[in-house]
Amino acid sequence: MSFDFSFQIRAKSSMASVGDGLDSAVGQYAAITSYSRRPWRNAAEFNSSSDDPPGLRNYWTAEYLEELGDDALAVFVEHSRNVPEGTPSQSAILPWGGAVKDIAGGETPLTSRHANWHLLPFCLWERREDDQRCMAWGRGIRDAMKPFATGGVYLNFIGDEGEDRIVAAYGRKTYDRLARVKADWDPDNVFHGNQNIKPKR
Repeated sequence: MSFDFSFQIRAKSSMASVGDGLDSAVGQYAAITSYSRRPWRNAAEFNSSSDDPPGLRNYWTAEYLEELGDDALAVFVEHSRNVPEGTPSQSAILPWGGAVKDIAGGETPLTSRHANWHLLPFCLWERREDDQRCMAWGRGIRDAMKPFATGGVYLNFIGDEGEDRIVAAYGRKTYDRLARVKADWDPDNVFHGNQNIKPKR
C-alpha cells in the first residue's frame, strides 16, 4: 500500500499580510516542493523527522486561539525570537477551523471548534542539562499567549500537564459524562495511559 505525498514551503512574501514583525521573524527561505509515491511506512518516518526526530528530548504544549490579531502576533513574535539557542525547537501557529467548525460543539467531546488557530511551542533538544531551559521557554510562550486563548486544549499536542488541562480539553460537563462512561466500562482504570479520564460515578 502506498500514499501520495506532497510537501511545500511557501516563499516569505506570502506572509506579508500578517505583518512585518512576523515576516522578519520567519526570515528568508525559498520555496520547496516535492511529490512522490512512497510506502505507508515512510509517512511515519517523514512525520517523525519534522516533529519527533529520533534521539531528541522533547516537550509539547499548546493553546487554541480564537483570533490572531496584532497584539497576539506581537507577543508570539517576541517570544519566538527567543527559541532556545542551539536546539531545533520550533515556534508554530497552525491554522485550525475549517471543517472542524461544521460540527456542533456538543456532538463530540472536542471543545473550541470555533478556534481559528493553534499555538504549538514545540521544544526539541539533545542534552539533559537543557531540560529546564527548553521547557521553560515552551511554557513561557504558552502562558504569554493565554490572554488570546479559548481556554480549551487539544490533547494530542500536550504532555502531562495535570487533570485540569484534561478537563479543559473536554469541558467540565463532557469530562464528567466521560468519567461515568469510564466507570461503566473500565471501573479499575486499566486503560490509564496518555491523557487519562478517571472513572467516576
